[in-house]
Amino acid sequence: MATLTISRIRCTEQEDWTGDDDIQIVVHASSRQVVWQGSMDTNQTRQLSGIEVEFSGTVRIQLMEEDWPDANDDLGSITVSESSAAAVDIEGRFTGDDADYTVWYRVSREQETPADSTPPHCTPADPPSELPDDYGPVCDEDTDDDHGAVPCPMGNLGVMVHDSEGNALAGAAVRVVETGATGVTSPAGSHDFGPVIEGDYTVEASKEGYSPNPGTDSTHVVRDTTCTATVVLSTVIVRVTPTGDEKWYVNESPNQAGHHGRDVAIRAEVTPAVAGVRIHFTLVRGTNNNSGLTGGDRASMSPASALTNASGVAETTLTLSTYGGDEFRVSAGLNAGDAPGSEGTAQTGKLVVWKKLYFDVVEMYKSGNSGPVHAWKASIQRRVIGDASHAFKHAFVELQDTGQRHRGRHVDNFAQPEDGFVWADGYTSNAGVPLKVHFCVVDRAFPSSGTYGPTDTPYTENFPNGSANPLTSAGRILVHEFNGVQPIVRAEYQHGGTWTALAAGKVTMAAGRGRRQFEVDFTGAAHTPTAAAPVPVRVTYKKAFGAGGWGGADSLHLLICRGHYEDESAVGFLSGTPDGQIIVACIHEPGHALGLVNSAEPNHDASHSSHCTRNSCTMWFQSSPGNETFHDAATAHAACCRTYLRKADLSRSVMSSKWNFPR
Repeated sequence: MATLTISRIRCTEQEDWTGDDDIQIVVHASSRQVVWQGSMDTNQTRQLSGIEVEFSGTVRIQLMEEDWPDANDDLGSITVSESSAAAVDIEGRFTGDDADYTVWYRVSREQETPADSTPPHCTPADPPSELPDDYGPVCDEDTDDDHGAVPCPMGNLGVMVHDSEGNALAGAAVRVVETGATGVTSPAGSHDFGPVIEGDYTVEASKEGYSPNPGTDSTHVVRDTTCTATVVLSTVIVRVTPTGDEKWYVNESPNQAGHHGRDVAIRAEVTPAVAGVRIHFTLVRGTNNNSGLTGGDRASMSPASALTNASGVAETTLTLSTYGGDEFRVSAGLNAGDAPGSEGTAQTGKLVVWKKLYFDVVEMYKSGNSGPVHAWKASIQRRVIGDASHAFKHAFVELQDTGQRHRGRHVDNFAQPEDGFVWADGYTSNAGVPLKVHFCVVDRAFPSSGTYGPTDTPYTENFPNGSANPLTSAGRILVHEFNGVQPIVRAEYQHGGTWTALAAGKVTMAAGRGRRQFEVDFTGAAHTPTAAAPVPVRVTYKKAFGAGGWGGADSLHLLICRGHYEDESAVGFLSGTPDGQIIVACIHEPGHALGLVNSAEPNHDASHSSHCTRNSCTMWFQSSPGNETFHDAATAHAACCRTYLRKADLSRSVMSSKWNFPR
C-alpha cells in the first residue's frame, strides 16, 4: 500500500472568463473521491492539509471546474504510481480548457523509506518531569537508559534570497516544502523558519518580476547548527514590440507585412524566457488625440494583462482609433499600476493612425489614337503626393502610385460629367479598387453645356477704325463650340442710338481653341468705324463653363483637363502655370471623391455645390495655385475640411458602397 498526500494547489490561469473558478480535486483510487473543493482566482495559491488517500498500484488525480447549468469542465488528469514515492513534493500540471493549474503531491511507502533518508518521526511529547523544561520534542524511536526518551536532533533553518547580481531581495515569498512553513524575506533578503528536525529540506522563493517562479534550494539541517538555503532569482527584463514609430493604415486589410488594419499585435518578451510571468499592459494615448470619438471609433486594448508562454512571450491586441493622426503607445510592466516609462517597464514605438489610397494614371492622346499625350508629369506627382503641398499628409492620408499607366483616344470636349466617366471606363483597371482612384489627364471639358444647356451671353466692345475688314475684337471669350453647335446667336452694331442687326456671316470666330476673339466684317453696313467714332458691337453667344477638372463622391475617375489649362495659359487667362493649376486640381478632385464637401458639412458652399466656403481651401470652387491644402480650423478637431478627411471612414467595405466601379 502507498499513501497519496496532496499539499498545495496553484492557479496560474483560471478557466472561467469572469468570476472565480469552482475547483474540485477528484481522486480515483478504489472509488471516486472529491477530496477538496474551493474557489480559485488567477495567481492564487492554497495550502491544503489532511488530504491523504491510500492506494495500491496506481491512482488518478483529476481536476474539475464546476459549472452550472452547463456540464463541469475537465481540466485534466495525471496518473500516479507507487513507484513514484519520494520524500519531496512533485508538481502535477493541469492545462485543460485553456486553464493552467499546478497541484503538489507526494507518494509515500513506509516500508520502503530508508531510516536515514528523512528526519525521524518525532512527537512533541511531554518529557518526564525530571527532564529540563527546554528538553524539546522527543523521538519515538530513541530511548536512553535514564529516562526512556531523548530529544529529537534539532537544527535551525533559514533562507537567503538575492538576485543574479547578488542584491538582497526583500518581500520575496518563501516556503519550506516539507513542513509547509511560509514567510516573507526581510529588507536583508533573509527569513528564519526557526527550529526544525535534523534532515533534508527544500525551500521555495518567489517574487513578482523575477524568475524562476518559484526558485528552489535544498539544504541539510544538522543538529545544533543553523543551516541557510540560498535561492537565486533572476531579474525579468521586459522588451516589447513593435519598437519603432510606425504608420498604421487603418482602412487597409491586414497583411503579412503588418502596418495595415486597426488591430496591432503587441508582444512583450521577458528575459530570461520563462512561462507564467504576468505582464500588465497600459494604453498610452497621444496628447493631441481626438478625445471626442465614441463607440467602435475609439481605441481599445485587450487583454489588460497576460501570462508569458513557454517562450517568455505575452501578447495583447491594440485596436487603433479611426481618426487620422491619433498616436498610441503600449507600455508593458511586471506590476499592475506601473507608470509608463518608469523603471522596469518598456514601451512600444509611436503608432500613428493613417489611411492609404492608391492611384493610377490615364493619359489622353492629343489627337486620334496615337502620338503625344496630355501628360501626367513626375513633377506633378511629387507635389501631389506631398513634396510641396502636404495636403494629404496633413490629413494623414497617403497616396501611393501603383505604377499603372494607360492611354486613351482623343476627345475634343466632354459635354457632361457622365461623358468623361464613360470614356475613362474603357482605359482603367479595377485592380486595387475600391482603394484606388484614376487620375485621367484629358483635353477639355465643358460639362455644363451638355447637362444644363449653354447660356446665351451678350458681349459688347467698341470697334475702332481699322485698315481692313474684318476687324478683330480686343477681348477674348470662352465659347461653346462643339457637337455641331454654332456659338454665335446674333450680332448687332449701334448707330444713332439704335441697335441694328449685322447680316449673317458678318461676325465669325477667330481661328484657334480655348478663349477666342470675334472678327467683324463691316462691309455693306450703314456705318463703319472711324478713329474718332468707334462702332459698338454687341454679340450674343453660347458661353461655356470650362472645367479644369471634375470628379464626384461616387466616382473613382478624376478628370484633369490639361488641354483646358494650356488654352487658358496661352491667352493669359490662367493664374500661374498649367502645371501649377493641375497640381491644385489633383488635390481638389480627390477631395470630392472622398466626400468633400457635402451639404451636412458646416463649410458647405450652397452657391457652388460640393465646395468649401473658405477661399483659402483647396476645395474652394475657384481654387488656384496657393490653395494646395485642405483648410484647418483654429480649434483642434473643429469642423473643417481637414478634420473631415481625418475622421472619414475609408475602409474597403465603406468605399465599395460609395464608389461606382466597375460601372
